[in-house]
Amino acid sequence: MNVTTIDTPARQLEESGSIYLPEASGFFSTAQWETIERIASSPELPWEKVLVGDADEPNDVQVARFMTDIDRPRVVNDHLAEQLLPVIGSDAVKAYCQQALGSPELHLRRVQINRMGKGSFIGLHLDQDSNPDYEVSVVLQLGSQYAGGEFVVQRGEGDARTYLTEYRSVLISRCDLPHEVCEVLGGARTTLVFFFSRWGGENQRKRAA
Repeated sequence: MNVTTIDTPARQLEESGSIYLPEASGFFSTAQWETIERIASSPELPWEKVLVGDADEPNDVQVARFMTDIDRPRVVNDHLAEQLLPVIGSDAVKAYCQQALGSPELHLRRVQINRMGKGSFIGLHLDQDSNPDYEVSVVLQLGSQYAGGEFVVQRGEGDARTYLTEYRSVLISRCDLPHEVCEVLGGARTTLVFFFSRWGGENQRKRAA
């Protein structure tokens, strides 16, 4: 990883609520991107259609999972997950997110692919409604041919940051800020999404139930 930015990751995340890194940033190597894309296109992946999110927000998205976090982090689809998780949960990736958050320790808690075609969208929601311990989400853009599907982060009233994420870009976003993915107008928008937390045990949402 050879990420260079003008501001420090911590300052970017605090001021903007998100960090956008194009492929040229070197967040992943070409070989790592190829591994991620091979796994993401595997015919072994089980897909499910999700119409309602954890915060009861309306969705229209196909999801395939590598790690769930209903009660605690659990690896699923083991054969593919054991190839993917060492790449996205590498020491280098964790170190960058630790620097952004100012945290000495982070745990990978949930990993999934979101596949969106024309008409698909993800409604406005907070990731911390899935687990209050979530710190940041990391979104890897695997789709190269699509229109619409902007990722919008709400910093406050009248302060929205909109990203039309490019192929092989990385978007790191704070989980305490509302965000949404606008309707896809054409093509296929495919992303790999994973979450980091300081806490690696039982899902706090489950503990509070």
